[in-house]
Amino acid sequence: VMNVKDMVVEEHIGTADVKLRVTHPEDVAIEALSDTDVRHSRNRKLMAERKLAAGTYKTLVVRIKDANKVVNINANDLSEDIFTAPVSMGTHYAECSADKTKMVPSNDGGGTGVVTVNINTQSTTDSVVRTAALNEIKRLYSGGKSSLWSKYGGNYDLIMMCIPPGTGDWVAYAYINHYVSVYNDHWCGKVSANMHEVGHNLNLAHSGHD
Repeated sequence: VMNVKDMVVEEHIGTADVKLRVTHPEDVAIEALSDTDVRHSRNRKLMAERKLAAGTYKTLVVRIKDANKVVNINANDLSEDIFTAPVSMGTHYAECSADKTKMVPSNDGGGTGVVTVNINTQSTTDSVVRTAALNEIKRLYSGGKSSLWSKYGGNYDLIMMCIPPGTGDWVAYAYINHYVSVYNDHWCGKVSANMHEVGHNLNLAHSGHD
């Protein structure tokens, strides 16, 4: 996996050639994936069917606080933005599926489904912050089980990780057929980002892609 803070995709109008141009090559970090990493291509399911999986998804939203910064949305507002507001991931998934697919907050955080997790790491690279935070989340919320993902005996169906500011201008990303989605600061409360990334968790690809 290549992690980079600033890059541009260029397409030549005449030839249709596409190039990936990295603005600051010194900021590029290459992360090697083990064979057991869920992001490894051999561990991703074939996505022949693009159907929205029905069911109720218990969701934990994590505000990550590093040595100096925390996500710029408080827990109550974040819970409302994600689950209960008229324009939110929770209401839209329910409406679009005739109440067959529901995103509900976990019982954590006083029932808001939102918790704050502190990490000692301070980095300008989101993958470093994400890894440190996920390790702490597993320590605090796995309940002694080997996995957080309820599909494998864990406690949650989805975990939405909100990275504090300072790791670049990216928006969000998620792992296909997995429980983790990751958001850059205030994007954690944006319905467009939530719907899109959680859709990947539910095994959905981009529209028009095979």
